[in-house]
Amino acid sequence: MHVHSRAQDTVEGQAVRLTFFLAAQPSESSEVNRMTQASSRTRAQAEIAFAEAQSQFLARERPIDELDAIAQARAEKTLRLKTARMARDEEERARVAAPTSSKPSKRA
Repeated sequence: MHVHSRAQDTVEGQAVRLTFFLAAQPSESSEVNRMTQASSRTRAQAEIAFAEAQSQFLARERPIDELDAIAQARAEKTLRLKTARMARDEEERARVAAPTSSKPSKRA
């Protein structure tokens, strides 16, 4: 890999190009590949762990949603029954408070 070149210098009449570069030696190249593979493996393992954690979180959330739905249904039913009971009680109070229209019987 070519990183930097200097202007041409001459040594004994021949042009010599001084080049500074960072070249990966064959052993360094294989080390880079191993590091890349290790990084890929580590990333894959992290993604798997995240997916498992996320699925566990969602699995915990599902029963909570079901319990919330049950609680909401219970609250709605309680409100409906309370409203019906209050209406029934009001009718009963009105019936008791109203004078009876039946004629008093005459006994002689």
